[in-house]
Amino acid sequence: AGQKRRACLARLIVTRRPLWLLDEPTAGLDVASAALLARAMADHRAAGGMVVAAVHGDIGLVDAQRVRLS
Repeated sequence: AGQKRRACLARLIVTRRPLWLLDEPTAGLDVASAALLARAMADHRAAGGMVVAAVHGDIGLVDAQRVRLS
């Protein structure tokens, strides 16, 4: 599952979409891969992109000052 998830995330990153919709993006990923994803999400936001992610306990993925939790 982790390899498949990494392949899907890699495809998302290289297609340069302005909006990323992610459902539990770290499911099946190891700690190193989750850290890489967090950095990719931060880079995407810094470049003007948006990320909408449904997460459960993965608050380390987001910048708490730029996120609205509801």
